[in-house]
Amino acid sequence: MMQNLNFWVYNKELRFDQFREELEKIFDIRELFHDTENYWEYMFGDSKKFQCRVNISRPNQWEQNNLSDSVKKEKNEIPLHLIFYGCNPAFTDQIGNELNHYFKLPVYQGIVSKIPDTDYGYNFIKQRIYNKIDFSGLIKIK
Repeated sequence: MMQNLNFWVYNKELRFDQFREELEKIFDIRELFHDTENYWEYMFGDSKKFQCRVNISRPNQWEQNNLSDSVKKEKNEIPLHLIFYGCNPAFTDQIGNELNHYFKLPVYQGIVSKIPDTDYGYNFIKQRIYNKIDFSGLIKIK
């Protein structure tokens, strides 16, 4: 049964232009279309690799200071939210590991729900964490 898979990475400094091309390669997306709304900045495209639609979003830079505390993490970091619409759940670990490998940051997977009676408040409830650390470039063997 296909479902929507939610992943997120906390990093306020990430810019879409920094990772757009690489994510297109990783997920075999012909082109990620970039757009902004009053509140959200997002990219979307179709992943041939996972046979689903991908949406990558986060609040616009100018809206990030207005986020509710429930959205902010302990260091005022902003979630970069990645949604795989209608995806086979068998791909969950593969997607999480590939995101973790690329971003070199913990990647969270779980449930994202709107906070009632708010315009833009969301709860990010983690179910899994992908946090493999690669030390291969740091260790020198003689």
